[in-house]
Amino acid sequence: ASGEEEGELAMKRLLLPPDLIAPAAWVDASGNLNYAVLRYMLLGLLQELTTSPGSTPDELAGRTVMLDKCEVVLLLRYLEEAGAIAAMSPTGLPEGIGDFDCELDSGTATYFVSPTCLSCA
Repeated sequence: ASGEEEGELAMKRLLLPPDLIAPAAWVDASGNLNYAVLRYMLLGLLQELTTSPGSTPDELAGRTVMLDKCEVVLLLRYLEEAGAIAAMSPTGLPEGIGDFDCELDSGTATYFVSPTCLSCA
């Protein structure tokens, strides 16, 4: 086998089968959560929101470089459920208030660090 064929075979081994989904950056090779990486990613998003309040998931994904928008949205949901951040609709109302039902994955919501989270920093 030539070097070119071996290289192609090696590249094919790196591809996931069509029925599998690539794991997130915070999942280790065994399929378990890598808590150190997850914490690093969450703290990074909090830091970005501290320095750039009112950021959208698109903007955060662009600044973090390591994460796709869908991963940023998922992490923002966890931070919001924990009370660390708050989402605002484009109308300036908190999520779920008024006529606009903010879709977290729409990229139109903006996020802010909660005052209670800032007071603990």
